Amino acid sequence: MTVLIKQKLPGQKRARTCSALCYNAKGPVCCCVCGGVNHGVGFRQAAENTAKAAEELQKRAQEEGALIQIRKEVIS
Repeated sequence: MTVLIKQKLPGQKRARTCSALCYNAKGPVCCCVCGGVNHGVGFRQAAENTAKAAEELQKRAQEEGALIQIRKEVIS
């Protein structure tokens, strides 16, 4: 199962993810880290949504002088 978003904040024991359980979902409820953006849209659209959000987050963090790590992996 491809994980598109993985978030682990300091003090959390487990990471929150957005994976195929979300982007391939058929039901209306999303409880994952994407906040519903990728819910039920399919892999390709979810990957595009995630890449765009990562670029925006990185730009905002740089403007604010924050340090974040965004890891991009290409899946063929």
